[in-house]
Amino acid sequence: MAAINVANNPLGSYPVKITKEGAPGQQQYIQHINVDNIAGLSIPEYDHLAVTYPLTTREVYVFKTGGVAGATVATITINYTDSTKANLLTVAKT
Repeated sequence: MAAINVANNPLGSYPVKITKEGAPGQQQYIQHINVDNIAGLSIPEYDHLAVTYPLTTREVYVFKTGGVAGATVATITINYTDSTKANLLTVAKT
């Protein structure tokens, strides 16, 4: 059986995709979490996604319908325990 990469979270483990990104010699591994795999965090139909990084430990994903100036249909906020983003602290949908 193949190993499955997971995000560490005190409330459970979630499948993640890990990619190697960056210029040759400066590449780093990046962990991507598909929030659609987390129960209760499914996203309604959208046509615009804005991502911000207000803190080194936080990512905010704003989903909209009607383009950049449209109505927000969901916001996902992901908090990590530290700036390495190796361990999840919380994931919230509003």
